[in-house]
Amino acid sequence: MISSEVAFIGNDHPFDDSMLTLVDFAPNGPSRVTLMGDNLIGFRAIIRGPVTIGKGAIVGAGSLVTSDIPENAIAYGSPARVRSMRRPSTDE
Repeated sequence: MISSEVAFIGNDHPFDDSMLTLVDFAPNGPSRVTLMGDNLIGFRAIIRGPVTIGKGAIVGAGSLVTSDIPENAIAYGSPARVRSMRRPSTDE
């Protein structure tokens, strides 16, 4: 589930070449945002790739996601950080 006004931002434009005009900027390779499924992304969250949001993870309203969120995590804030887990991890 993705709430209203959520932004997925590629973070894939090169700004280090002063010879390029702003119009000439082009994507600098793939910059993906991957949702693994069963996710809840809160109102006005900003997801800046490349990141993966693990299966069952929740991102709180107004959060800025700049790094991967693990499976079943509840993350929020700016930048978003894992604050709790929905259930224990199945990794062993």
